[in-house]
Amino acid sequence: MHKFYYAVFEKENEGYLVSFPDLKGCNTFAETMEKAIAAAEDALAGWLEAAEPAFIKKPSTYETITLRHQGENITVMAVPVRRDLMLTYAPKQKVNLSLSVTTVELIDFEAKKRGLNRSAYIDALATQKGSDLGV
Repeated sequence: MHKFYYAVFEKENEGYLVSFPDLKGCNTFAETMEKAIAAAEDALAGWLEAAEPAFIKKPSTYETITLRHQGENITVMAVPVRRDLMLTYAPKQKVNLSLSVTTVELIDFEAKKRGLNRSAYIDALATQKGSDLGV
């Protein structure tokens, strides 16, 4: 999986239109640049999670993107591929776990501190551990 893709941010009357030239149909819009960056991360994650592998291209270089849009009033920015956001779009599978009451209480306590539900917290822990292990 690539670490980032370049996005093109175009200022419109009511906000920013964001597109990913290498990922056909991956677009979003937001009122401010700050919101457009967050929306771009989310759109990229959702697009990559849903796309067929044949449609996922290698990212173009910054130079290639800027040359394609030469003379246009745009901002080109690298948007990170966020695995944590991709997981929110991944298909879910319901499973049954048997855990001690103390473990469940600890999970619920830690999940609440982070604004997550039990499943999201366990998913985040497993994903982080898998990342630590190189999975």
